[in-house]
Amino acid sequence: MPGGWFAAREHRADLIAVALLVCAIAGLAIKWAPNAVWTSDALFYQARVLEIRGESKDDALREVWEGPLSASFRAADSRRPPGTRVLADPRWVPETARLTERRWTTPLLGAAVYPIFGVDSLEAVSVVGSLAFALLLYTLLRMRFSPLPCFAGVAACLAWPALRWAFLPLTDAWGLAIVTLTFVIAIRYLDSWSPGWVVAWVAAILVLSVTRELTLVPVMGAAAVALVHRSRQAALLAASGMVAAFPAQLLLGTSLPWTLAYAFNGNRVPGDSSWGFVFSHYPSALETGIRHSLDYLLSANPAYLESAWPLAPFTVPLLIGLVVVVIASSDRSLDPFLPFMQGALLGGVALFLILPVFQELRYQYPLLPVAAAGIAITTDGIRRWVTASTEQTTV
Repeated sequence: MPGGWFAAREHRADLIAVALLVCAIAGLAIKWAPNAVWTSDALFYQARVLEIRGESKDDALREVWEGPLSASFRAADSRRPPGTRVLADPRWVPETARLTERRWTTPLLGAAVYPIFGVDSLEAVSVVGSLAFALLLYTLLRMRFSPLPCFAGVAACLAWPALRWAFLPLTDAWGLAIVTLTFVIAIRYLDSWSPGWVVAWVAAILVLSVTRELTLVPVMGAAAVALVHRSRQAALLAASGMVAAFPAQLLLGTSLPWTLAYAFNGNRVPGDSSWGFVFSHYPSALETGIRHSLDYLLSANPAYLESAWPLAPFTVPLLIGLVVVVIASSDRSLDPFLPFMQGALLGGVALFLILPVFQELRYQYPLLPVAAAGIAITTDGIRRWVTASTEQTTV
């Protein structure tokens, strides 16, 4: 009877937590959706939606870049000093479009709902992706924690003002959702060793590889478990994940040196995309990326977040969560959860080191599930301490 009562109470807590998370996503969508920012990436994704719907690539790019959606970008570009205007280079649009050729998932979803939402289709699927991220993250944390710590971890992520970009016509929301899905599948497999989860893992990695370039994060999580526990199952997970990620990297989009040279050249078409150019510019790019990220984090009024909560205070819990994951130790010596999170943290850091450019903290999104895990660990520890103290006082 007590066990049944406890299970019923946790079920009610789950329902309340999920309802609150759905309401939070709805509130954030209402706040951010009316203020869409059509960045260059968003415009390229919109062109991809039109291409999927049957237009030729050239016609889709022309319709978007000569139409009203790009008016703000064109106006801003025209105000730049001569020599820095990207649209003055006729190569810029077709060459930059290649950078998004690997990212099919969000445009495909946008094309599917285009008859309903029209030009707002990418925003609509981003809102759904943000909801999927919140629910998948709660599911992931519930594999180890009670409802309260799980809710605290997810709520801290949703309260982070920089998550605004997940509600815009970009690929960030579904990138977060699918990378979190890979975490869920990996932990399920490492808990059960059921081969069916390996198939699901490979499928999820394949989808992630054509959503955003985040496959390194879950693969390093699996590799960390394999190294720490010397687990063949985890090694299989890491190896199959690497194999599943390769096709998109090799067959779609631009090469890594071209991508880096483009970024280091001020997001302009590079005249030199050799590794020599990349290596010579990397130190200054890394310093600039770190400095701009810190300046943005500490700014009293960060760009695009003028109407949001203060960024720095709402980042502190996430940083604490990351630190906790680094220093924490598991009660169960063979539990894969913590080493997976620690490996994923290294993967997220490695992604930034590979492409150290400032993107309004969007490149730090893959660290959110890890930070949420750290917050859940902390909240669970506090809950246990309070419970133990109350029981001692009662005795």
